[in-house]
Amino acid sequence: MSRVRHLVLVNLPWLREKDPRATLGDVSLRARLQRIPGLVVTSVTRAANAKAIDVDELADAVLAAARVPGTVVGIGCYIWNEAIVQRLLPRLRRGGFRGLVVLGGPQITYAGPGVAALYPGASLFVRGYGEDALASLCDRGTDGSLPSGVTAAGQDDFVRFAQVDLGALESPIATGLLSPGSFQRWETQRGCLFRCAFCQWPGGIGGVERFAASRVETEAAWFAATGTGEIAIQDPIFNSRPGWLAPLRSLESSGYRGRVSMQLRPETFGDPDEFLRLQSSLRCKLEFGLQTNQSAEMRFIERTNNLARCDAVLGSLKAAGCYVEISLIFGLPGQTLASFQRSLDYALRHATAVRAFPLLLLRGTPLHSRRAELALVEDDSTIPRVVSSPTFTRADHARMEELAGAYNKEADRVAHSWRSGGMDAQSSPS
Repeated sequence: MSRVRHLVLVNLPWLREKDPRATLGDVSLRARLQRIPGLVVTSVTRAANAKAIDVDELADAVLAAARVPGTVVGIGCYIWNEAIVQRLLPRLRRGGFRGLVVLGGPQITYAGPGVAALYPGASLFVRGYGEDALASLCDRGTDGSLPSGVTAAGQDDFVRFAQVDLGALESPIATGLLSPGSFQRWETQRGCLFRCAFCQWPGGIGGVERFAASRVETEAAWFAATGTGEIAIQDPIFNSRPGWLAPLRSLESSGYRGRVSMQLRPETFGDPDEFLRLQSSLRCKLEFGLQTNQSAEMRFIERTNNLARCDAVLGSLKAAGCYVEISLIFGLPGQTLASFQRSLDYALRHATAVRAFPLLLLRGTPLHSRRAELALVEDDSTIPRVVSSPTFTRADHARMEELAGAYNKEADRVAHSWRSGGMDAQSSPS
């Protein structure tokens, strides 16, 4: 195959009402692909969580975009769009598309050898970070050896992860691909220090790597100049390494006066006073994914929280008036209705707002591989959830879900108040 001249990127995100229609993953790929002379990139985007998503309409849109001879179709695969992708692939082939279909995303990265059996009709698979691998594939074609991290159907017994040079990666903002808006998502680094048994993110791709400081500063200035009202930082753990306050300082020095949310760990917070000295501290939503405070459950999920450190850091931040949000998981191995309530009680003592989410057995994670051993039973939802185990029944799970719904609703109310410029104290749902 000669150099690719037309690439159709199929983007199936889970979009919330406030999200930009151009997603960060899609524009990051397109920014990198701009280096390739003569390459035309067409994005076909549909919200995977739209109530009326029509796979036939989606396939027709992709086929119409792919009429150019030699077109390659690329699709990002996530747990929330798995059912759509499974229906889309045969529909594209029945519709007459004979070109290459390239799949990437977490569902591919963590699938292990033999991924082609899960996706009949796909041609190539990108495991790991997609920007450089996809660009290399498009730039040189597939006549020779495939780029590292890219495997062909039936030839992926040995799995490697594609890497990316974050320091050289184009900014979606600097390239003009991200439009101004009241809400933006922002990356300042990739990777995670931790290896939690429920999480796909680390996956062996590599350690924590930051984007170039010049890129972060440029993007911070753009947020300020375009009047962005809220930024959600997408880093798995924003305070992973020393110097994590630098992006917040860039926002301050650029004159940004909007709101910022980020995900953190208490154990890596450092001195809370250093954070509190920043003017932006009272405009930040600090999200701590505690998941549980029960020692047995922590061992199952390989997530040992240092509760003494949590007490100290969360106590200091809440006492200073910071917006502290703690999230938990229900449906964990070893969990009971009573132990979930104890985690809720702990979170309520330390947080402005509390959220709870059902356990999902994500492909390639330790819990996914141990699901039979641990007797974890999933339902048949579009995104399957663990609904029973040896320590909780379906009725127990339903009650946990009811409690979670009440706290999530209250957390939504607090978040709305924060976005509106105020912040009410949380009242405890019953």
